[in-house]
Amino acid sequence: RVYNLTKKYNKSVVACDVGETEMAIYIRSRFDKLGIPAYLSPEDAARAMAALVRYGTYLKKCGKFDEYVAEFNRRKNAHETRKKKWAKKA
Repeated sequence: RVYNLTKKYNKSVVACDVGETEMAIYIRSRFDKLGIPAYLSPEDAARAMAALVRYGTYLKKCGKFDEYVAEFNRRKNAHETRKKKWAKKA
């Protein structure tokens, strides 16, 4: 469900699932497979989001933000196209 919301609203998210139980490890691995970074602690998740904000600010100051986002989306779309082709072959 979280993955679908990130697609619908085109927003970055990080996940946090505290603990080392089998279920917590499984949940984090599912997020990772969907391209959603998953962290062991709220502090780690917050640091990751802060780094994204700092990098975005840096790119804007350099005048490279729009270029970066366009290239990111191009690569992401190419990857999703390859995934669909692989799924059809399987």
